[in-house]
Amino acid sequence: MLDFFAKKKKPLDAARLYFQKGRYDKAEKLCVDELNKNENNAEALKVLSEIYRRTRNDKKFRDIALKLANIYLSERNVNSSLVLLRSVLKREPNDIEIHKKLLDIYKTADMPDQLMDALFKLGDIYIKNELTTEATNTFMELLEINKKNKSLDICFKIIDRFQVLDNRLMITAAVREGINVAKEQNNIEGFNRLIDVASKYDCDIGENIKFTIDYFKKNKDK
Repeated sequence: MLDFFAKKKKPLDAARLYFQKGRYDKAEKLCVDELNKNENNAEALKVLSEIYRRTRNDKKFRDIALKLANIYLSERNVNSSLVLLRSVLKREPNDIEIHKKLLDIYKTADMPDQLMDALFKLGDIYIKNELTTEATNTFMELLEINKKNKSLDICFKIIDRFQVLDNRLMITAAVREGINVAKEQNNIEGFNRLIDVASKYDCDIGENIKFTIDYFKKNKDK
């Protein structure tokens, strides 16, 4: 059968058969030969990705998956691209480049919930790797997005991250935004929690100070 495909000049069909028979070196060589002719041969890349996935060659799988994902995106095949990139993250959850690629896709494809989740994951990776500036910028982007979403829970999550970063300026910015949301939603419990944070970090909440009077009357120890 392999000789038949070779005679018919169908190397990728032969590569698939080699793959199925576990002869990964033969399959890989045929795919590489095809890529030398056309580096954007999606079928060759797809077979290679399966080879590297099966053989647990995570680095090569990651590089091929990223290239194939870009080709899928150029064809507007968002779902296939997402599947590939997420499979890379299963092997290396802290791959910053892959996370950033996912962010670009979520922004372009207008997937707001996935975008918010991905930004938190990326920001937490930056914190873990002590990349303070990158983490700060990421959570600032989240804060800006949340001005449209108006989620008080998101505000508190962002405040938590800025507390970890010990960034008082951004804690203040997040508290101010949270207060705006709490007032709009008439969320007294949330508002009081925000005042606790403002008190702890000596945040300047400006025009919102008048809304704290009743709170401090009830909490004289603050």
